[in-house]
Amino acid sequence: MAMTLCKHGLGQERKSLRHYAGWGAGGFGTVFELSPNVEGRWTPHVIYAFKEADGSDPNGPLIFDDAGNLYGTTQQGGDNGEGTVFELIHRGDGLWKESALYSFKKDGKDGQMPLAGLIFDKVGNLYGTTSQGGAYGHGSIFELRHAVGSWSDSVLHSFSGSDGSYPRAGLIIDHTGNLYGTTFTGAE
Repeated sequence: MAMTLCKHGLGQERKSLRHYAGWGAGGFGTVFELSPNVEGRWTPHVIYAFKEADGSDPNGPLIFDDAGNLYGTTQQGGDNGEGTVFELIHRGDGLWKESALYSFKKDGKDGQMPLAGLIFDKVGNLYGTTSQGGAYGHGSIFELRHAVGSWSDSVLHSFSGSDGSYPRAGLIIDHTGNLYGTTFTGAE
C-alpha cells in the first residue's frame, strides 16, 4: 500500500488513507489511519468500523474533500445490500462521523457492488463505477450530484458486454470533464 501526501482542507499535510476490508468491530471492514510516531514506526488508528447496515467490505481507495472529510465505497451492505457510497466527516475532536450518501439498489437500472474508489469533478460531484448491475448486469458508471443537504444518483452508462463488462477500477477525469476507465472483460 503506497502512502502519498496530499493536502486536505485544513491546510495541513496528512497521509492518504486506505480502508481495509475485513475485521473491525463487526467484521464488516474499517477505515484506518497510519500515523508516524517518534520512533519512526507507524501507529494504526481505526477511525471507523462498518456495521453492515451502513455498508460492508470496503475495497477501493479513499479521497478527501476540501474540508478534510473522506469519501469511499463499500461493495456490499447498506439499505439494499448492494453497496454504498459513504462520507466520513471529520468532527475536529479527533472523531469521525459516518454518513451513507447512497445505497445501491437491485432494480434493473442501478449499479451494484462498487469495487473502486471515487473522484470529484470541479463542482464537487462524485463519480465511480460498479462492477455489476446497471441495465444489462455488466456494471455501470454513476454520478452522485450534490445539492444542499442531499445527493442524487444518476447512471451515466450501463455496460452491455459489447462495450466492456465488470469495471473493477476507478475513473479519472480530464480538464474538460471527460471520464476515462477500464473494464475487466468484454468488447469482443
